[in-house]
Amino acid sequence: MTDDLRFEPETLRVSTDTTVVWENPTSASHTVTAIMERIPENATYFASGDFDSEREARNHSNKGLIRPDETYTHRFRESGTYDYVCLPHEQSRMAGTIVVDAGETK
Repeated sequence: MTDDLRFEPETLRVSTDTTVVWENPTSASHTVTAIMERIPENATYFASGDFDSEREARNHSNKGLIRPDETYTHRFRESGTYDYVCLPHEQSRMAGTIVVDAGETK
């Protein structure tokens, strides 16, 4: 997360069973919220605040805020492409992608 409302890196490639840590070094609060239709079908849904669905995350986004100097982690067990957004800054196009490969990290 950056001060100019971006996830850094915007696209991250990892291997299966990798735990990704999002760190918030900024002065603003953010969320990590998966777009339900843009994650693999068999994947576990993820969102800061530990919501079970995108709808729940959107309805309660204040409970999912990652405040300055806090982190959020998620372990990716299924290969595929996962798109996510920061709900408070979605209109500013704060979005990212995790690409999970069954093989080695690229």
